[in-house]
Amino acid sequence: IDQALSEARAAAKADQRAAALGPLERAVYLAIERATGLKARALLIDDVPAALEAKGVPADLAADIKAVLGAIEAARFAPDGALSARELVDRADAVVRKLSRMGPISKG
Repeated sequence: IDQALSEARAAAKADQRAAALGPLERAVYLAIERATGLKARALLIDDVPAALEAKGVPADLAADIKAVLGAIEAARFAPDGALSARELVDRADAVVRKLSRMGPISKG
């Protein structure tokens, strides 16, 4: 997770948003799996919040995670109107930190 975030930060610093997207997405999905055991990559983004809540993740954090994943996807497929690389890194880093503070959840 830390390595993926580091790669994304380096790409953002070089103003290479496209290069930051893969590592950001990887960091978020790895943080989800570490905290919940959920392999969220196999889910549609719209289904992620309900699956996270079923694993004990608070609704507000689940919504934030969906928003971050959606922003990463938007940057990939509609780059003109999307957030900057630094904004994406900051948002992804925030949800990863929140998930890591939760520790492993053994529910469900």
